[in-house]
Amino acid sequence: MNKYEKYRCLTDEQKAIRISIMDCIIDNGGSVNIELAKKWVKEHMESSEETIDATFKQFIDTNVMVVIDDEITFIFPVSGKPTNHRITLEDGRSFCAMCAIDSIGTSYTFKQPVTINSMCAATGKEIELKVDNGKVLYTNNPGMYIIHVDLLKNTDWANAC
Repeated sequence: MNKYEKYRCLTDEQKAIRISIMDCIIDNGGSVNIELAKKWVKEHMESSEETIDATFKQFIDTNVMVVIDDEITFIFPVSGKPTNHRITLEDGRSFCAMCAIDSIGTSYTFKQPVTINSMCAATGKEIELKVDNGKVLYTNNPGMYIIHVDLLKNTDWANAC
């Protein structure tokens, strides 16, 4: 199963649980304990405890969600740890994305415009992008290029980004 199939095969309920876990990380300002995240999901959704537990297990087993020492540290594209890729959603919430390419995709994930504040890995220059629905609305550096590394060869791509 490649990384894209992990998300295509999720049920609508599992997709909503995934977004709820991301919301928990964002609203708590970083990595969260698994039990706190489960409690959060239970409070914000009408899913059964069995469904939530099974979904968390599936997310961990398939590397959709990375857990280190009982803390959810990554759930694509949200990083519970600081990175150079800071996202601000139109609703005012902000978080770090796992990588620059993931930053651009956050507009799709959260279905709203985003502002990305990042840093060029090669030059150290600050980068600002405003993205909505796959379109760059603004950049402070119109001559920039984006280089993408194909991660399909990795099974644990969340840790390889």
